[in-house]
Amino acid sequence: MLIYWSILVIIFGILFYVLRSGHKKKAGRPSTHKKKHQSSSHEHEFGKWTPVNFRAPSPPAYPDWSIETTKPLPYRPFKYGPDYFITMGLRRLDLDDWIELDNQWARFHEEKKTRLATERASRLCKTTPEAHDAALETIELLSEYLVCRYPSLFEFDFSSECKQIRIKTTGELYPIESDDSLKYAGLLIQDDLALMIEGTDGQYYLKAGSIILPGFWRLEDKFNMPLAKIHISGDVPKFKEKLQFSMERFFR
Repeated sequence: MLIYWSILVIIFGILFYVLRSGHKKKAGRPSTHKKKHQSSSHEHEFGKWTPVNFRAPSPPAYPDWSIETTKPLPYRPFKYGPDYFITMGLRRLDLDDWIELDNQWARFHEEKKTRLATERASRLCKTTPEAHDAALETIELLSEYLVCRYPSLFEFDFSSECKQIRIKTTGELYPIESDDSLKYAGLLIQDDLALMIEGTDGQYYLKAGSIILPGFWRLEDKFNMPLAKIHISGDVPKFKEKLQFSMERFFR
């Protein structure tokens, strides 16, 4: 369970970083990034976001990527050695490597579609009204990234009135702007997605998610919970003693 929660924290952190990052700003769609105050004597108002123009840098195409032959990258979940110290386990991310796809993509995609075709679909993807803009920004960033990083699998389609992204191997078209932005975003990648939104009390809450292939939890059980309660209710080992303070400080 600890391994899974560590992976989940990393996904939270990546989305949080990308959605808040203000470096290399260029003209583009106004985002929901929080604008830092020039004066250090005034803190921002919790839950308030000032739109800024931002466009993420386009990544190069993944070298020799193939939906048939590119194997999953091997990862060691624990540091090698006799002693293991529980930490958040985060490190600086090269945005070129934001999303990793491999030859298991088709299997994940079909399994996600199968689950979304059942009566429980509404329990797998949820977005609160206050998270709608963040969900839209997520699929915008994600689709721009995927088209550049995996051009053999994705391309944009402008044949209709609205911009869409096409999966070349299946012919499926998904809208960029919709009321189910995270559902479509989740169908593009192998990972599940969860968005944490800052509340008026300064805590971050799970306000949107596409949790279609969860390991040990269900979106409906954690939805609208603050960051700490999500982990405490899941009995994450050593969370209060080793992780809570660092995690809450990171999200600040």
